[in-house]
Amino acid sequence: MRLPAVDVDTVTMNYPSPHKLVEHLRVMGETNAGVSRRRGPLGRSTAAAAAAAYGSAFPSPPGVGDTAGGGGGGVEATYQVLYMTGWSAGEGQQQPAERGSAGVSLAQLEEELAKVPKR
Repeated sequence: MRLPAVDVDTVTMNYPSPHKLVEHLRVMGETNAGVSRRRGPLGRSTAAAAAAAYGSAFPSPPGVGDTAGGGGGGVEATYQVLYMTGWSAGEGQQQPAERGSAGVSLAQLEEELAKVPKR
């Protein structure tokens, strides 16, 4: 592949409970995908302990994900979506610029981007 490019979007979502997070992960097909995964079902006590640990480690910000009764219990989860592209070699393919030929340094670019107002 020529001229590979990788981009990442980071998305943070809030759920009303750890159970809703697991439900969402199941719908996405993102549960128990490890090679050395546990083959049997997860016990209730293990699931409850995992939900409590996750809830205390990654609580939703105050006022976000609260239940209707205002009892809180919401959790936050962060996902990273990766986009990867590349092109197969070809005669008319664009070629990368010479190393060091940039007109702007990355430090200058960072300074300019810091001036852009956040949305």
